[in-house]
Amino acid sequence: KETGFTGARELHFNLYAAQAMLARVYWMKGDLSNAKRYADKVIRSGKFRFESIENLATFMKRRVSLSETIWGLYTTKISSYLYDRHVVKMTLTLPSGWNSIYDDSQGPLPGVDKRRSAWFTTLDNNGQAKNICTKIMDEKNDISAYTSGAYLGYSMIRIPEMYLIAAEALLESDPDEAQKYFDTFIVSRGLFKYKDRPGSPQVTLEDIVKERRKEFAYEEQMNWLDMKRTGAQVSRQVKDEATNEVKTYTLEINYYRYTFPLPADYELMYNNVPQNPGWK
Repeated sequence: KETGFTGARELHFNLYAAQAMLARVYWMKGDLSNAKRYADKVIRSGKFRFESIENLATFMKRRVSLSETIWGLYTTKISSYLYDRHVVKMTLTLPSGWNSIYDDSQGPLPGVDKRRSAWFTTLDNNGQAKNICTKIMDEKNDISAYTSGAYLGYSMIRIPEMYLIAAEALLESDPDEAQKYFDTFIVSRGLFKYKDRPGSPQVTLEDIVKERRKEFAYEEQMNWLDMKRTGAQVSRQVKDEATNEVKTYTLEINYYRYTFPLPADYELMYNNVPQNPGWK
C-alpha cells in the first residue's frame, strides 16, 4: 500500500470526486434525477462520514478532512493567505448581519447553531474588533511541511454537499425521503431532526439553500454556485479610494459577468468552442 502524498486518495481527483462533480454539474443544470444518482453513489460508498460535533471547530483548519473530504488540494499556504487578507489587510470582511443566519431555536444551545461559535470569532485588529471566519484558517498562521495523517490543504468537495443535493432532488417526488437525507445532515451539526421539531415541519427548498449557506461559508465558490443557479441579483457597496465616495454596484441576473470567460485560447481556436456571451 502506498503511503505519503501519492497514497492519499483525498488529495487526488479520485473516482468519488468524479461522481461528486457529476452530481454537482447535474444539479447546476437542473437535472436532479442524475444529480441524485451520482450523489447517492458517493454517499453509499461508505467511504465518508460526518465529523463529530466535538471536532467541528478544528477539522478543516489548514487541513483536508479525512472523514468528510471527497477531494481536496494539498497546500501549506492557504491559512497564511487567508489570514493575511482576512485579518491583516482587511480585504475580506463578513457582511452586515452575517450571524443571523445561524439563529436556530432548535440548535444545541438556545437559539444558536453550533457552527457559529465553531467557525467564527472576534479578533483585535489595531484596536478595532473584527469578526472573522476561522473555519479553514488556523489563527496561529504557521506553515508546516507535509506529514502523514491529516493532510494540510483545502477541501474542494465534502460529503454534506451530496446529502443536500440528494434532499433537493427528492423534494417533489418523495418529500419524506428528502427529509431523511436532510435530517441526517443537520443532526451531524447538532440540530434536531425536522420530524422531531414542534409540528413536524416538512423541509423546503428554502431550508436547503439556507443550510448550504451556513455549511459552506467561505468555501470555494459555493455561494456563487447558488447565486448563479437561482439567478440572484446581488448589490455591493464599495468605497471609491480616490474620492472616498461609497458607490453601489449591482450584478443583474443576466449580466455577462455572472459567467467567467473561457481562458484557453486553443480551445476556442482548435476545438470550435464558442466564448461565453459578452466576453471577447
